[in-house]
Amino acid sequence: MLVEAEGHLELLRQIALDRGRNPHVLLSVDVEKDPGSSEIWEVGLASAISSDSWMIPDIRAEHLVVEEFANAPNPLKGYGMCHRFNFGRSKLVAKGSLAAVVSRSIARLTDGAERVVFVGHSIHNDIGWLKAADVRLEMPVCDVAKAYQAQCGALQLISLQHMMDRMCIDCSSLHNGGNDAFHTAELCLKMVDLLDQRPQ
Repeated sequence: MLVEAEGHLELLRQIALDRGRNPHVLLSVDVEKDPGSSEIWEVGLASAISSDSWMIPDIRAEHLVVEEFANAPNPLKGYGMCHRFNFGRSKLVAKGSLAAVVSRSIARLTDGAERVVFVGHSIHNDIGWLKAADVRLEMPVCDVAKAYQAQCGALQLISLQHMMDRMCIDCSSLHNGGNDAFHTAELCLKMVDLLDQRPQ
């Protein structure tokens, strides 16, 4: 597992190395679903440029809420969490249109960039849904949880909240897909900043 984690950290090191002369677009996608089924309730997306500092980032974020489940209570995450998007207005999307809308959002957030990296936190399930929905992801993938695991030599992955706390980044209303995507992009920028500052 640590060997796989080291690969994610190495990708972040490469992003840090390239940020001055050939920056990447960091694309974050977070898929939130009903804990009792495979129904998708919301999808958050965010993008940042790797050359930005995490302290003054220009992060664009979108939050898509599946209309059919907009008012469904989530016993694991609290009531109405899907309505607590902190970085813009949520958009209601019909269940049958979600994959197409996500694809258009990815195209808009990456804006034709040639160097795009998909970043996320514990993203196995997110990628699984995107692939099952035929959303194209022809780009390298960096799981920040695994990169952090390799960086710290930890035996287990830690939550997004704990990573944000350890990196001293303020956050609120996590488990909202849009907020999670935004903060994952923000966290990735800070990790790149720290790697960029290390002596060679």
